[in-house]
Amino acid sequence: METFYPATILETGWDILFFWVARMVLLGVKLTGQMPFREVYCHAMIRDAHGRKMSKSLGNVIDPIDVIQGVDLESLHQKLYEGNLDDKEISKAKAGQKKDFPRGIPECGSDALRFALCAYSSGGVIQSDVVQVIC
Repeated sequence: METFYPATILETGWDILFFWVARMVLLGVKLTGQMPFREVYCHAMIRDAHGRKMSKSLGNVIDPIDVIQGVDLESLHQKLYEGNLDDKEISKAKAGQKKDFPRGIPECGSDALRFALCAYSSGGVIQSDVVQVIC
């Protein structure tokens, strides 16, 4: 506690400000008498090509390594089994992957990924269709 509390900055998304960040502040002040951090840095919301928030529970997350090195469709499908999705959600996610990336994701390189994330981050939204644009 003495080493890591309070922190200087918290990095988070806008979507959990009132769910988690407010609770952290309330509990931190109540239990220690100190604010848990001085600043909150809110990053852009990362969304898929259909405007949905990227989420492991939806199975629509794209691993940046897969964008950099490339990945075939079957490997994308196999990654869905690494999480805790039920079979119904895996089927939906597979259909989405097949529609969005019918031949997988081609190798794009790290520079292209960095550029796309910076270029498309205006307005607080980064969408995964950026992957299709840069490749």
